[in-house]
Amino acid sequence: ITLLAIILWIALLISACFYDPPFPIVALLFAPFGALLRWILGKFLNVLNPDFPIGTFIANIAGSIGIGIAVVYMRKLSFLLNEDEATLNIRCRILIGIEEGFCGCLSTVSTFILELYTIRRKKWSYIYGITSVVVAQVCLYIIFAVADSVYFDQQTNSSQFVCA
Repeated sequence: ITLLAIILWIALLISACFYDPPFPIVALLFAPFGALLRWILGKFLNVLNPDFPIGTFIANIAGSIGIGIAVVYMRKLSFLLNEDEATLNIRCRILIGIEEGFCGCLSTVSTFILELYTIRRKKWSYIYGITSVVVAQVCLYIIFAVADSVYFDQQTNSSQFVCA
């Protein structure tokens, strides 16, 4: 199965180089790397503390931060309309590939829920769940606040996305 997956991934990569791939194809190109990084983090870091799976925690926070940065950059691209359409299209496809493919597989909800159920002590399950959500939200708040103060002024419609 692994050989087949590698062959299919290479075929996707080749087709993406020669054709204008739709957004889901680009996301599929980045997805295996996010899944692999999640697996590595879980395998080597979750054994450190069975009550707080630090590998999954790091993967979820890193994925959330990556998605936040990608969203900010997509908002910034909406102000770069003076670029030619082909360059903007490539940037959008890569950003969406990173956001939905790499970061999406890095920060999957299914593993987070599984970890909540497999933590033996209920108290630590709540601590892990609440800490994960709060830290991710604080990180995203900081990213968006800094981006709004640095890149966007209040008179500009910064909610318009070019990469849609």
